Amino acid sequence: MILLLATISALLIVGCSTSIEHEDTKSTLPSANISIGDLRGYISPSSSVTINDDVIVVGRVTSSDREGNFYKQIAIEDDTGGMVLLVDLYNTHREYPEGVELALRLKGCAAQYNYGTLEVGRADKRYGVDYLQSQVRIDEVVVRGTSIAKRQATPRQINELKGSMCGELTRIERLQLVASTSIDTTTGEILSDARWREYATFVDERSDTIVVYTSEYATYAERKIPNTEVAIEGILQQIKHPNTREYYSLKMRYESDCQKH
Repeated sequence: MILLLATISALLIVGCSTSIEHEDTKSTLPSANISIGDLRGYISPSSSVTINDDVIVVGRVTSSDREGNFYKQIAIEDDTGGMVLLVDLYNTHREYPEGVELALRLKGCAAQYNYGTLEVGRADKRYGVDYLQSQVRIDEVVVRGTSIAKRQATPRQINELKGSMCGELTRIERLQLVASTSIDTTTGEILSDARWREYATFVDERSDTIVVYTSEYATYAERKIPNTEVAIEGILQQIKHPNTREYYSLKMRYESDCQKH
């Protein structure tokens, strides 16, 4: 363990080098040599880094782009934390469905925090981290296992949310819609007209706030938000609302991630 910690400490060198050592994709799932939670602890929140050692994490897919609210991203979680892999692929839910076990061989990848979530991908001078572009490179990084078992969302209260939880599949109960940027008040729309697209603000029974942001490209973007008490699950993030305040946010995968009580 001491050797592993020394290795991880040595690998976190700020930079954008894309040089890697190529290796054949193995037919069996490699073993993790660090947890996602520990990897998060070694990445500085202030800059991107390039991983230069043989770092391997193993987790299960918790996201899905089937309904269009995730775009070229695969969220992965183990028992210690969550992260996101950026890949230049569409319909990732077909090859990497929710619940499938993946090993990520991160040597040569870049890592940084975005929306509070650890993102990993290709080193890029402009963005810090960008999408892994070629299928060859994706196959070098991602090893798919045969086991599929969906992770259950962790139930939490808004007042107990922490930055270290970002990237994890989270469930918040007893939420009530109180505002939405989808409403056009100039045409007389009211809260009951709110749709999922853009920023929807919810409060719990303590009046604590959480935001749900939905892409305009999501298949359910124009459907109305239930104007009743709900439970919502999704990948936890931190976002800046148009009102300039920062909030914890849930990124839903499916419209069914919002359930009426």
